[in-house]
Amino acid sequence: MTEFGATNNLQNITEVIQQADLPNMGWLEWAYTGNDPTSTAPNAQALVYNPALPPTGDNVNAAKLAALAEPYPQVVAGTPKFWAFRRGKFQLSYVTERADHHGSFIPGEQTIISAPPIEYPNGYQVSVKGGQVTSAPGAALLPVVADPGANTVEVVVAP
Repeated sequence: MTEFGATNNLQNITEVIQQADLPNMGWLEWAYTGNDPTSTAPNAQALVYNPALPPTGDNVNAAKLAALAEPYPQVVAGTPKFWAFRRGKFQLSYVTERADHHGSFIPGEQTIISAPPIEYPNGYQVSVKGGQVTSAPGAALLPVVADPGANTVEVVVAP
């Protein structure tokens, strides 16, 4: 899903994201930068005000970033069955079988979960059934590998 979020109504943005998350629909927020010639308030919708400057400090709409940043599976070594993010808790369940049903991913192939530091400023805890985390504690990218013989992997990330 694309082209939503051209607003600073954070409740609206959150509601749209939650609806997209229900069927595990990928999404992309519309108004990344300022100086939008189609808007009556060119910088009002921006996440990053000036794309020529680094996306840090006063150049970032921090409240909008906090509303948009959420954990999600970037890559899944298998077929996702479920994922959700609610109140700081991310859950992912996947089977190691390929989506085309022609075999399974081999042990050691990585599922990569984005764990944005803005969501977990004090770190996070991870529990995994059927697999192991292979990154350092608190990493922004959280790789998980299935245990040998595992058919299902379940991951929970919480503050």
